[in-house]
Amino acid sequence: MTSSTLEARTDAEPTVVLVHGAFADSSSWNDVIARLGGTAVR
Repeated sequence: MTSSTLEARTDAEPTVVLVHGAFADSSSWNDVIARLGGTAVR
């Protein structure tokens, strides 16, 4: 990203990407998703 791109996005809501391992299912993220649910993240 260029500095102008970063400046344009400073007021944007943060985006969180949850990645699970190849040998696990996504249910391990349920507690994290619940905690992030009430915050300003996408």
